[in-house]
Amino acid sequence: MAFATVAEDALRANEQTAARRLLRRAVADVETCLEDLRLLRAQPDKADGNTALLPTLLFDRARLAAQLRISEGAFEEAIERAEQGVAELDAMLGELGYDEAQRAEDPGLVYLRKLSAQLRQEYGIARTLSEQLREAIDNEDFETAAELREELRRRQNRRPARDSAGE
Repeated sequence: MAFATVAEDALRANEQTAARRLLRRAVADVETCLEDLRLLRAQPDKADGNTALLPTLLFDRARLAAQLRISEGAFEEAIERAEQGVAELDAMLGELGYDEAQRAEDPGLVYLRKLSAQLRQEYGIARTLSEQLREAIDNEDFETAAELREELRRRQNRRPARDSAGE
């Protein structure tokens, strides 16, 4: 979390390049922690004692990845990262025994949902390209789906190179 704290300081100082570099490192750090916990959970004698950190790490990964996308001006991707985080965190909390009411009030889920809604409103994004693509496929509108897929590829090719954590 040290990388995240320093990245936030860089954002406040309007040092965008440093902030993005630090945010990438913070996300990669969280990814490493998540992978370590997955490996520990696979060991029967250590599976139960390592689940407490998972919700926090899932939240941090979504928050930091969304913050990185915002700093890059990739607002649709920020929305998608936040919503992916909601899905993953909600599933993990369900796995840990949280009921629907508890999950609805979870601060991490509330924050990520609010972030997604705020970005949609602030940048006038009713549906992201990925959402439009899923809808076109569901409606068997394959011509539109192909166009949307191509636009997603163009956007991806315009982005700066990302590290191995997908960030």
